[in-house]
Amino acid sequence: MPALDSLIYGRRSIRKYKKEIPPPEMIEAMVTCALQAPSPANRQPVRFFRVSRPETREKLRSAMETGCRARLAMADEKGASQILKNVLVNYYQFLLFMFDAPVLFAVGTAPAHRSIAEKLYTSGILAENSRTSSDDDLSVGLAVMEWMLKGEELGLGSCILTAPLFYLDFPEQILGVAPVTIKCFLTLGFPDEAPAAPRKKSFSEIYREL
Repeated sequence: MPALDSLIYGRRSIRKYKKEIPPPEMIEAMVTCALQAPSPANRQPVRFFRVSRPETREKLRSAMETGCRARLAMADEKGASQILKNVLVNYYQFLLFMFDAPVLFAVGTAPAHRSIAEKLYTSGILAENSRTSSDDDLSVGLAVMEWMLKGEELGLGSCILTAPLFYLDFPEQILGVAPVTIKCFLTLGFPDEAPAAPRKKSFSEIYREL
């Protein structure tokens, strides 16, 4: 199997890690690879923040716990089912592994010069929609994938997490990174598990000619 195919097929989302912290040169190599990802109009809006200080991790964890309680209170107010409330709690508890990971990143997008889409909206040529946000989301996805594949090559495991944002109202303020908008979190370390390959859709399920 070609080397790239091996990395792609072998990558797994890792949630259990050995205690050893990856050396700085590995992390630098991963972020440098992420820099090579394309972005609309070459805006390069993606930013990586390594959350190292214990007090910052604790602020995040505490804010997520507060957010979980607030969502549960709203669920009660809206008359949500117990099943949905259990999902809120279980999902929160499932995410706590991120704070035990050797390395934790927050990834976001920085405002840059106005994109072509924004110029068209401002001029009134196009009705404004979520296009600019979609562009940033696409940029993050491309950069994170290159980051993850480089990590796979180096023998590191990682996991991308967007669910913490269900519970965090203003992660940018907690991290002190505004005006960057946080889009996801990443865990990183040497794997201490070997998950089985999840089922993927077949070629025919996702591809067709028009």
